[in-house]
Amino acid sequence: MAWVRTCKPIVPGGEVLAPGEPEARLKAERLAKGVPLQPDTWASIVACARSLGVTVPN
Repeated sequence: MAWVRTCKPIVPGGEVLAPGEPEARLKAERLAKGVPLQPDTWASIVACARSLGVTVPN
């Protein structure tokens, strides 16, 4: 893997990544910061939860 990383990236200033590495980075970011949702999607989830009697934190 170290040899592959020494290859010249296609985009100048970019980096060479191993298969699965972008996904692993995204997973780590989502675990740390949560999954981003559009405001209307979150509002729909909250409305559904409340209609079922589920308390939704603010």
